[in-house]
Amino acid sequence: MRRPFWRLLVICCAWAFGAMLVFAFGAYTLDTVVPALFGLAAFVLTRDDGYGTRGGGGGGNVKYWRGRRVDDRGPKRWN
Repeated sequence: MRRPFWRLLVICCAWAFGAMLVFAFGAYTLDTVVPALFGLAAFVLTRDDGYGTRGGGGGGNVKYWRGRRVDDRGPKRWN
C-alpha cells in the first residue's frame, strides 16, 4: 500500500511543478500540455518493471511448476 501512494504523490508533484513552470513563464497556451508531460514522465520513471529483481532472470509475473519456469505464451506456430 505504501509504494503506490508514494508513486501517486510523485506524479502529482511533477504535475504541480509543470503547472508552476507554465505560470512562472506565462505560457498559458501550454497550461495542459506541460503539466501532463511532467506527470507522464514521472509515471514512466517510477514504473516498476521487475527488472533487476531476483537474480536478473527476467521480471514480471513468472510462474514456476516443479522448479521449472512455465511459459504462458504457448507454442509459436500457426496450426
